[in-house]
Amino acid sequence: MHESGAVMMRLRSPHGLARVALDEIDCVLTHLLEPWLLRDDTPVMISGLSHAAGEDDLFPIPAQPAHGAPVKGASGDPRISLYLLPGLRQDRPPDYLIADGAMLRGLLADHPDFDGAVCIPGQDTRWVRVRAREVIGFQSHMTGELVTLLSQSSSLATHLAEDADAGDAFIETVNAVLQRPGTLLRNLSGLRARAVLGHAAATTGHLAGSLIGADLAAARLFWVDRPVIVVGGDLMAPLYRRALAGQGCDMRLSDPDDLTLAGFRQAYAGLGCRTV
Repeated sequence: MHESGAVMMRLRSPHGLARVALDEIDCVLTHLLEPWLLRDDTPVMISGLSHAAGEDDLFPIPAQPAHGAPVKGASGDPRISLYLLPGLRQDRPPDYLIADGAMLRGLLADHPDFDGAVCIPGQDTRWVRVRAREVIGFQSHMTGELVTLLSQSSSLATHLAEDADAGDAFIETVNAVLQRPGTLLRNLSGLRARAVLGHAAATTGHLAGSLIGADLAAARLFWVDRPVIVVGGDLMAPLYRRALAGQGCDMRLSDPDDLTLAGFRQAYAGLGCRTV
């Protein structure tokens, strides 16, 4: 990225931060950036490694992420000046948000007047309450991880047909569990029974609909009667968009790469760093 904020080159790696051990990050980072390290001091900014700096570098909410200075990290390569974007922590109920720090910075920079909820699907779905450029609360649900585990490694796996959309049945499943979240476990068992007894095929869309219905029920205080920004990119994002649209929600979709770049631009522009 140029100092003006313009993107000069992009590179994607299969070695995401979630798949790299802390003691291997230096090696992976240096190998990845080697062609770009053309000067003695190249600033490198990372979102998602606040835990490497320590718990104290997770800002307690309510917080304005864009006002938090990046933390100066230690790098094993003298050509790299490493900066970590702090995440957020919440004590009641206990929760933390690290990997989406740059994305939230970008969202608050691009939508300074937004008053509503942000839904970030992924392995965990993050629901973030935003008002006046400030994060005032958030909660995490293991929805994406459960969809993966149940569809690949459970007794349901051999009975589910691949169809993430599932048509109108997806919305019907979302509505059924949203209205009566206590039926979730029975509903999941029913998916297996339908297949075994020769009824209409159960699909991954039915599974996702059941879990997203329970997710929406648990996050009701975030999205009911409020606008919602769904951050796309994850395979679950279109399903959340359909589920929320089915509830008549005022909703828009934002691109995660655009928000992340906006967050890095904002952080780089005000680079005044603390040292770990």
